[in-house]
Amino acid sequence: MTTEVLTLLGDRPMKEAADIFENNDLHHIPVVSKKNKVKGILSRAEYYQLLHGFTFFKARIAKKFNEEIFNSVTTGEVMTRPVATLYPDNTLEQAMVYFRENLFHSAPVVNRKTKKLEGIITTFDLLNHAYKDETLVS
Repeated sequence: MTTEVLTLLGDRPMKEAADIFENNDLHHIPVVSKKNKVKGILSRAEYYQLLHGFTFFKARIAKKFNEEIFNSVTTGEVMTRPVATLYPDNTLEQAMVYFRENLFHSAPVVNRKTKKLEGIITTFDLLNHAYKDETLVS
């Protein structure tokens, strides 16, 4: 799992999530409480759904529209909830089955007792682990 996780509070404007997605190579941001308990998760797909369609063409009106939307909508309003989580003592096999059966691509990892966020695991993490000692030959 990745233990250094970028998170957001649920009352933050989506502009902060947009900045994270635009400046980092990640696809999921856990939304947490002030006590670091997972409340939901934002995906890059949800971020893209909020973008104005003409953003692709860099139209001025789309940029203005996006700024207004992202400053007026909070992460808590957009996030997926409830969010399914895993525990640090779950096995890799359990995580793989969990992803496959639910078609998930990520899961926050929380402390079993405190329910506080400890990390996030993604399908990319599982692939990296599976092929860490392999040399891909083309």
